Amino acid sequence: MTISCIHLLGYTVVMAASATVALAQTAAPVAIPLDKEQSVGGIDVGCTGIGEAKNDARWKAYPIRVEAANMAGDLAANVAISLSKAAGDALATVSCEGPWIMLRAAAGSYRFDAWMPGETFKHQTGTFSLPTKGQRIVSIRFPAS
Repeated sequence: MTISCIHLLGYTVVMAASATVALAQTAAPVAIPLDKEQSVGGIDVGCTGIGEAKNDARWKAYPIRVEAANMAGDLAANVAISLSKAAGDALATVSCEGPWIMLRAAAGSYRFDAWMPGETFKHQTGTFSLPTKGQRIVSIRFPAS
């Protein structure tokens, strides 16, 4: 499997044409309601990205925005991720009906496994670290359905 990470204008774009599941999925994702926030496994998680609510200032307070899109860059709703520490300790598995999963966690490096529930696309995997300030956008590309 090959993962390509491109850093452009503060965005991290993760592209993987074919990926295998790298993180164990031990439970179904915790569904975070659209435009709501919840703590899962010690990680603050928000779900948004659709309509006017995505412009709410509270989303800017999250240091990580995981953004699901197709290969053309069009936002893709209904995404799930499993998050673990870089060392492999599993932390949380969540899903969102929108294209953005917002994350607030302790400083450090993390691994993710992302997929679109109900789709047959291969999982997309990658890593990110929390920024020291501002918000990092981790963009995950899936094939168009």
